[in-house]
Amino acid sequence: FNSMILAIPIALFVRSFVLDDFVVSTHAVKPEVPQGSYVLVWKLRAPLSPGDLVVFSDPEYPHRTGRVKGANSEGYEIERSGGEEVLLIPAQKITGKVISVLWRASRGE
Repeated sequence: FNSMILAIPIALFVRSFVLDDFVVSTHAVKPEVPQGSYVLVWKLRAPLSPGDLVVFSDPEYPHRTGRVKGANSEGYEIERSGGEEVLLIPAQKITGKVISVLWRASRGE
């Protein structure tokens, strides 16, 4: 019982600040990660490189996915839908880097 009392706050801390899982809600990063897939996201700040998959927030959607295209002094250029959409996202709006696909949805549309 004592270990459970300790485990719950640790799990909440990890989920809030270190790792979290998200559902990919659009086709923005297909075919690598189809819509409906579950991804594991590292939330601690780390340098991002072109090609990294990230989860970020914007005013319309709390959790969007995209691929880092580049960076500048204003933030990161995030590419979605194979380059059809490129957004400039401030670093503080990046939720984290996708480090694993926990479950890959069917590639069907």
